[in-house]
Amino acid sequence: MDKVTVGDVLNAIDAFAPFASQFEDDNSGLIAGRIDAEVSGVLCSVDVTFAVIEEALNSGCNLIVAHHPILFYAVKSVTDCRYVTAVVLKALNNDINIIAAHTNVDFASGGINDRLAELFKGKNLRALDCHSYVRLFDIAPTMLYDLAEYAKKILHDNAILTIGENSVVTKVAVVSGSGGEADIIEYCAQNNIAFMTADLKHHLAAMADDIDAKIIVFGHFTSESIFVTIVEEVISAAFPELMVICSVKNVNPYRNRIEEKE
Repeated sequence: MDKVTVGDVLNAIDAFAPFASQFEDDNSGLIAGRIDAEVSGVLCSVDVTFAVIEEALNSGCNLIVAHHPILFYAVKSVTDCRYVTAVVLKALNNDINIIAAHTNVDFASGGINDRLAELFKGKNLRALDCHSYVRLFDIAPTMLYDLAEYAKKILHDNAILTIGENSVVTKVAVVSGSGGEADIIEYCAQNNIAFMTADLKHHLAAMADDIDAKIIVFGHFTSESIFVTIVEEVISAAFPELMVICSVKNVNPYRNRIEEKE
């Protein structure tokens, strides 16, 4: 097999989901390591954690491609005194490189938002007028609560929430992760579109309820867990002989749902 470098993997991801397309305040790209380092294997993960670094070491992978940048805000020192820098330090001390591919993969053609639309059997996929990164699609007439139950099933998400009356839905807008914005909610309410996203803040939920919007709120991790499959496919297609695996140690941090007792 020809030598594959961290830079080569970075370029393969960029060809699929250009890093230039990420949100202005995002931090996708090479987060830690050497761009010219030869890659022994790639571990694909939603997050970079101590457990994921151990998994990479045990699997013989010296490159982690994660969805969430472990370094998002500016830091003035890299020590073991803070969690995020301690994680990066552990990676560097073990010659593990880290690439983050965040909003660029959310928005890419064939990226997370497109894959979510496919999971919901969406037809006539297009961008929402007010925000092009939001995917709008049509579905067969479905009651809102039934759509939420379907989301629970396909996303393996036990904590789906809904806002709005249980009415018929034929158009759905979706954005993975924390995609709740006031103008998106208002646009969807005005155009009878059900909106699906994660991490909806309370003031937006209250607004959505007040204007009779139809909202489904799923988990952040569950909406983005398909990332590992997407980048595994992209990197494996570019470098067929390179070991590329999906993390089994990076799991949804919310594991237990407390049910109301009767």
